[in-house]
Amino acid sequence: ATIAGAGITTDDRLLVSAGDALVAYNATGASHVVHSFGGDALRTPPAMEDNEIVVASSRHVYTLVRR
Repeated sequence: ATIAGAGITTDDRLLVSAGDALVAYNATGASHVVHSFGGDALRTPPAMEDNEIVVASSRHVYTLVRR
């Protein structure tokens, strides 16, 4: 997957825009997919503020809200 960028979360995870997925890595390198965008490849690193994560593809801007 093509990496569009990454950022560090407030709980010290690496959050990576990779292909059509947003993937979180912990300090040991274990990963999990936070969200998959159904084939819509991400083009930006994640922007994070409070409980929101914003990423964009070439067609859409997505906002994920933590519940």
